[in-house]
Amino acid sequence: QQPQYPPQQTQPAGYPPQQAAAYGPQSQTPDPAVTTYITPIYNQIAADGKIEASEVINICQAYGITCDQATAAQILTAAAGTQKNITKDAFIFHVSLYITRNRKY
Repeated sequence: QQPQYPPQQTQPAGYPPQQAAAYGPQSQTPDPAVTTYITPIYNQIAADGKIEASEVINICQAYGITCDQATAAQILTAAAGTQKNITKDAFIFHVSLYITRNRKY
């Protein structure tokens, strides 16, 4: 008997799940391209001392993403965590994740 093509599906319909968009509102991790863009910016603004919400707004605007003062403050608060100290990795992660979830892919 000749094999059937395509082979009979042995899994229930809908499996494996269809590949969704890699990045978007459901993202749990930031787009590496965004983190690569933000890293040198962080290094520059951190060298100046305090990180301001306006810096977050400027980064978001570079990606065409609306970010107001309150949203930027929330991102910085999340990056600061319970230690109230913004580390490079935390800043890059949280800002990148916000952009990843809100930009058009």
